[in-house]
Amino acid sequence: MSVTHVPIAGWTHTRQSSSSLKQSLPAVYNSGQQSSSTRSRVAVHAGRKVANTAADAPMAQASATNVAIGELIKDAGTLPELFDVVAKCRGSFDCANTAATFVKAANLCRGRGPPETKPMLDAVADTWGTLLCGAGLWEMSDVIWACGKLQYQNPSLWHGTLVVFVQSPVLGRAKTLDVANALHGMANIAAANEGSIPGLDRDTTVRYVKELVAQGYVRATHPTAEGVTSQHISNMVWSCAKLQVCPENHELVAFLTVMGKPAVMQGYASQQMANVLYAVSEFQRQDKEWLSPVKSLIWQKLLSDQRLQYMAGNAKSQELTNAIMALARMATGVHPVVSTEFAQHCVTLLLQGQTAQQVSKWNAQDAGNTMWSLATLGMRSQTHFLHRLSDAVQSWLPKGASKMSLSQIAWACQELGHRDPMLMSAVIKASISVLHLFNAGKGSAQQRVDINTASLTASVVASADMNHLANDARNLVSLACDVGSMGSSSASRLWGFHTWLVQKQLLNGLGLQQVLSSEQLAFCEEAAQADA
Repeated sequence: MSVTHVPIAGWTHTRQSSSSLKQSLPAVYNSGQQSSSTRSRVAVHAGRKVANTAADAPMAQASATNVAIGELIKDAGTLPELFDVVAKCRGSFDCANTAATFVKAANLCRGRGPPETKPMLDAVADTWGTLLCGAGLWEMSDVIWACGKLQYQNPSLWHGTLVVFVQSPVLGRAKTLDVANALHGMANIAAANEGSIPGLDRDTTVRYVKELVAQGYVRATHPTAEGVTSQHISNMVWSCAKLQVCPENHELVAFLTVMGKPAVMQGYASQQMANVLYAVSEFQRQDKEWLSPVKSLIWQKLLSDQRLQYMAGNAKSQELTNAIMALARMATGVHPVVSTEFAQHCVTLLLQGQTAQQVSKWNAQDAGNTMWSLATLGMRSQTHFLHRLSDAVQSWLPKGASKMSLSQIAWACQELGHRDPMLMSAVIKASISVLHLFNAGKGSAQQRVDINTASLTASVVASADMNHLANDARNLVSLACDVGSMGSSSASRLWGFHTWLVQKQLLNGLGLQQVLSSEQLAFCEEAAQADA
């Protein structure tokens, strides 16, 4: 076999001959190659074995050596074990071995690869560059999926693999799984790279996403929709939302219609539904009228009482609360996707299951998202659930309290008329704690509690006459008043808090005079008069 040079995306490409591959392997692999029997190439694909098929690019059958290497990759239970396989066998990798290595690394890391994986990933990427033009569609989708999970930012790998994958003359034969995994990988790497895919400009990214979505549409609208699962639909739609590329009208309607079919929903999981709802709510935020063809009948099938009850009893707290938040967003905005009444019905059912009964296991974000959603939908009748949240506040609030969750809780309490002193006391203490952490250099600017959060909290304290929290609320305002600029809404709320302190003669009846400057107080008064 002669040496082959494959010029792809700036890699150095030299493919070894068959004889040199044999010489580079330990004896155990050479003995395996002497077997007269041949086996189909298999690779680890997101925890499953996927056999190569004729639908992929034409490739020779895997040798017994490569099959043996594939088994070693599959059996590697730790990163050091995988490093060892790569160090010993990389010179003999074929496309399936290379793709399987990326996938195995992604599965072992369960997300972003730690720094010690980079040298190995770089080495395997080098090998992938020499083999890319002979890779099958499923191998390329494996690499894209895995490198997205690993957040592996190698511009040459991303550019080269996506160019060959999307422009493949046999892309029309790709399985729905391959299309969905490729989109999923693109979405994950973009999320880790400030919205862009390494090696691709925005126009190219949009063009590639639209091409892959069109391929998914062809498969979803096939008379039998063979091989299409709810996971595929969920991943494609979620990925489009993350990549900020809207499907066309007919594509979204087709995806949601197919997902609502009983045969496709047999493998239904709560995360899939939560992801679809999140995606649609993201599209809807762009004020696109194209969502109007998504008729209510589709949602009635997708969000039937039976499915909602299943989700209420089986979803993780994040899945449940993400779905609730998405429904609230879908029911509001310039172009609502569902009616407020339908969203309220869905949320009511979701809050009746086991997951919502176990709020002590939630975190601050789960609680904040849910309370914000209830307030957005005007669901004041959920007093029993709100009291359950308040009773368990010491369990969930310390878990990840941030500016976002704390402001959501404070705003929701104001909108819902939920006046629970224990909850507000905990919110004030958590807000002060977050501010102290930031001042000690242990928090990011995005997590820092600002004057908006403080004013919301102080307003609830004043409106509910929580006299015993007056000093704590004023301390919070004092700590937060220098964080960012004061908007008119915050100023108006602070004037209400100041007036309450003065009228109640609390804290020496000085209100916020020792906290805000005379100019700031004047601005607060003007803002309050404008709101009146």
